[in-house]
Amino acid sequence: MNDTNDQNTSHTQASSPVEQIPSDIEAFLNQLLEDAGMVLTDDLKAAMIGDLYARLEKKIIADAIENMQPEQVDQFIELVQSGKGKQEMEQFITEKIPNAKEVFAQSFMDFRNFFLSDIQETKSEPQSMSQNSSAN
Repeated sequence: MNDTNDQNTSHTQASSPVEQIPSDIEAFLNQLLEDAGMVLTDDLKAAMIGDLYARLEKKIIADAIENMQPEQVDQFIELVQSGKGKQEMEQFITEKIPNAKEVFAQSFMDFRNFFLSDIQETKSEPQSMSQNSSAN
């Protein structure tokens, strides 16, 4: 019976082009877009959430690697290359990094701050350009 469930799970995952985003992370990313003052269509918002999730994941992994010993980094790379799932990767990180929760929390804060500051810069650029052109 487990084989059938495993096959169904694999089939569902394989047929789903969009990775399932954990609800707490999706809520974080939705709040991030709201805090940035972005008004988006549902389709564009879904695309942005997917893109932000991929970027956040990369940030978390990079920050975790920075906090590993060199031999742990090699083990982690082997784990990733073996095709293990996210659950195994998360377990590895929490076992190897004593302060993993703090590292993850810092990753989220850094990601949020970077995104919001980047959005703020983008919003102020057109004003700066129009001020420069009116000064000429």
